Amino acid sequence: MENINLINDLSNIVERRNSIKDQIEVLKKELSVIDNTLIDMFENDAKTKLADKGQDFGDATIDSGDFKVKVSLKKKVTWNQEGLMELLDEMSVEEAKHFAKVSITVPEAKLSQHRTVEPGSVSVDIRSK
Repeated sequence: MENINLINDLSNIVERRNSIKDQIEVLKKELSVIDNTLIDMFENDAKTKLADKGQDFGDATIDSGDFKVKVSLKKKVTWNQEGLMELLDEMSVEEAKHFAKVSITVPEAKLSQHRTVEPGSVSVDIRSK
């Protein structure tokens, strides 16, 4: 008898979990529409405010009726990796360390003796058979 209750409980959990996941997807889509509407409404004003201060990126606050709307225009910087390596190679080690922080990545299967493996997060996915 106890196993039947467990199975029924698991079925209820799976059903509720799937329902919540579906609701989250719907709400994410709704939120995306709202966020895009707000961007359409305020992005140009924010760019103008920042340009008046000689900035392309940053935060601008816009008064709109009873609301203060904070718009953040973020920058994304990408670097020419080959060009940077050439430039850093021309510098002394100390000077290069001052300008750059280097991180090395290696495919997990290679050089396994030089790695540390720690537990990561745990996830559970459950589906009907």
